[in-house]
Amino acid sequence: MLRQESSKDALSVLSNANLAGAHNYLIMDKQGDGFNVEAMPDAQTVTRLESAPIVHTNHAVSPEAQAEEAERPADLQPTQP
Repeated sequence: MLRQESSKDALSVLSNANLAGAHNYLIMDKQGDGFNVEAMPDAQTVTRLESAPIVHTNHAVSPEAQAEEAERPADLQPTQP
């Protein structure tokens, strides 16, 4: 991806990558064209970066990405004292 001349070319490389897990990518080129990508093995949500600030957490943001998330096992759920 880093060798690509444009964000669109980098997005194409990412879209064809064989991913093993969920990752978030912020892609930007020197012309200011960019994308936020929530990428998983079976789904990918691409949002064009525009003038609004973008914030991303360690959790899926888009409904499409959230639909791919598995339930947490009971022993990983938060507990109340």
